[in-house]
Amino acid sequence: MQTAIKYSVILPTYNRAKSLSEGLQALARQTVSCSDYEVIIVDDGSTAETKDIVTQFSNTHPHVVLRYERLSRNSGCAKARNQGILKAKGEVLLFTDDDCIVPPTWIQVHGETHARYPEAAGVGGWYFPADDLMQRNIFHQFYDVQFDFAFPQQRNFEIHTNTMRTAAGNTANMSYKRIVFEKNGVFDEVLYFTGGVDWEFKARLIAHGLSLVFVPLVVEHRKELSLSTFVKKTILLGRGHAYRTRKYAPSDLIGLPIPHSLSGALFSYAKWGTYIPRRRAYAHLFALWLSCFLIGKYLNYILGFYPKGEPFRTSVQTTFFRKYDKQGNVVVKEEVQKLPALRQFTHNMITQSEVSPPRYSIIIPTFNRAPFLPHVLHSLVSQSIPLSCYEIIIVDDGSTDETAGVVHEIQAQNSDAQIKYLYQNNGGPAAARNRGAEIARGSILFFVDSDCVVHRDVMRVHLSLYAQSEEIAAVGGGMLTTHTSARVFNRIRHGSFPNAFITQNPDKILITNDVSFKVAPHNGGNLSVKSEVFKKCGRFLAPDNVRGKTANEDVALCFRIQKEGHVMALVPYYAENLRLISFLEFRKMTLTEGRFHHFILQTLNPIPLNLDYRPSRVLVGAACIRALVRPTRLHFVSILQQYYRYQGFRSRDMEHIDK
Repeated sequence: MQTAIKYSVILPTYNRAKSLSEGLQALARQTVSCSDYEVIIVDDGSTAETKDIVTQFSNTHPHVVLRYERLSRNSGCAKARNQGILKAKGEVLLFTDDDCIVPPTWIQVHGETHARYPEAAGVGGWYFPADDLMQRNIFHQFYDVQFDFAFPQQRNFEIHTNTMRTAAGNTANMSYKRIVFEKNGVFDEVLYFTGGVDWEFKARLIAHGLSLVFVPLVVEHRKELSLSTFVKKTILLGRGHAYRTRKYAPSDLIGLPIPHSLSGALFSYAKWGTYIPRRRAYAHLFALWLSCFLIGKYLNYILGFYPKGEPFRTSVQTTFFRKYDKQGNVVVKEEVQKLPALRQFTHNMITQSEVSPPRYSIIIPTFNRAPFLPHVLHSLVSQSIPLSCYEIIIVDDGSTDETAGVVHEIQAQNSDAQIKYLYQNNGGPAAARNRGAEIARGSILFFVDSDCVVHRDVMRVHLSLYAQSEEIAAVGGGMLTTHTSARVFNRIRHGSFPNAFITQNPDKILITNDVSFKVAPHNGGNLSVKSEVFKKCGRFLAPDNVRGKTANEDVALCFRIQKEGHVMALVPYYAENLRLISFLEFRKMTLTEGRFHHFILQTLNPIPLNLDYRPSRVLVGAACIRALVRPTRLHFVSILQQYYRYQGFRSRDMEHIDK
């Protein structure tokens, strides 16, 4: 009895007979049984001896199930792959290219990963050239460096996510379940050129809430790039990107480091060119890449090559990591548990009956913020969970104003609330938060700034998320100034990722343990952490030799939490900042921020490509260029921000900090 086909390998080809022959030989050496898979060659109107190569291979390898389909004329890779999908018999469809050599375990790894992640729509890896080709071809070297920039630290991680922030999706090394095509359609044949057909399909799946798994599995790319092919490929990439971002909302493509404007391109160029090896050669090559990419992007404007209708929007975004070493072995033996998909967020999604909270400790460090404390404490004692469920700890960090009197007055007015007051000599917010955590009795610590008002449901939402999943170690939100007279210094200080994500996605919850730390809640004025996780990760850093003793200790804590493999959640709740930042305060905060950036890099050794933590003169220049291209007040202030960060980063006070 004939065994049912489990896997269908679809390989479109066009005038690449020699490399096709090598690719077929690799497919014949797979570790799975030949009866379990079929190979479908789709000839996209080749004029070379493609059919002869296929016939010859079939005669010499009769044990391999091989099928040959030919299109009457060259119609593009999308139509060729769709023809293969139509003829495929397997439940899992694998895709590769006619200039790629797959490893012997290729089908086996894809099949096993689909079995481990039955909820995932697809599994994908990446492709790299052979070592000899990499050494002699600068264009391949450029793409190798660009991969690390676009997808930092993904060579050794298995990542399950429903965001665009992994390399999974490239059809040189990709597989999808058959049912995915039946429910979501096939590749978009409007994209008749090779410029992102596979990424358009990936964006469609992400927009529909489906997830993909990236595995550190590499296929060998045999095509030698020349200057002309590099330029052509990049122009088509720009065209495909412009088409995709019009069809799917750009805010949903978080993580893709592809510029959407000339100023964004220049800023990305300056950032990227600062940290790559062989800086001058690659910087010139990157300038060429950006130029060709933007030519392709704006070529679509000229041709009117855009999809019709409103863009799609995504659902809840989640990311999960498993780390692998260079030999492909799992570093962390126990598999990271996958969280259930959370519901589309609304402010009334949680009922009172759902919350059975543990003891909650709210910690407020304060220094000369007496005018704001009544508003802050009123928002905290007015939470929608019972007062008996939480305590409020105010740590006075050496205030010289009426802070103590204000707190005692509020204690008298709210006798039912458990409000504690501590006084210490001025040591900075990190030391004050740590002091509050030492006496806290709650199993969850909620950190709020003394000039921030929180929403009355924020505690209840945090508790609900902790109750839904034990893997969540911390929950945070954004920080915003809503005052009509808010200065530009407030706006630029609050331009971080959490605010941008919440503004663009007010009805979504992001759950992640993304170790690249580009997407995470990290604002200490609106953050809750499990007490045992807080103690395990070493509390807030408070180095004595950082003048100013503030700025980014919350970022350092959140980075350590994610580095330990814990999961964090970002909810669409802002803490409203009541204080208007003056220029002198802005300067002091940004200088100290730069000093702390150096401290973080020296002590935590975060991922080198986390560019926001390496201020440089190039970034100052990039901010100047951006302000000239788009002369807004915000962009001119960003020049000062980058300059002061750089000055703080270079401060000699930070040169002798030990781990």
